Amino acid sequence: PMTLFVATAFIGSKDYLSADEIKFLAHHRLVTVGSHGHTHRHFTRLSESEARFELTESRRILEDLTQRKIDLMAYPFG
Repeated sequence: PMTLFVATAFIGSKDYLSADEIKFLAHHRLVTVGSHGHTHRHFTRLSESEARFELTESRRILEDLTQRKIDLMAYPFG
């Protein structure tokens, strides 16, 4: 099993997974998709409202894309 943490602003960009690839992986029985923020910003350097946007926007995009509940996240830069 694996967890794929996605920074959603980069979906479809060069060298990143496409929306279709993420959808495919999200429906594989051994793959879980989680958030890695929207733009991969350093959370400890963000205001509360910026951090909230990073989390909610990423979750919204991933849930719309995968049609699955997203309840995992990995902080960019640890």
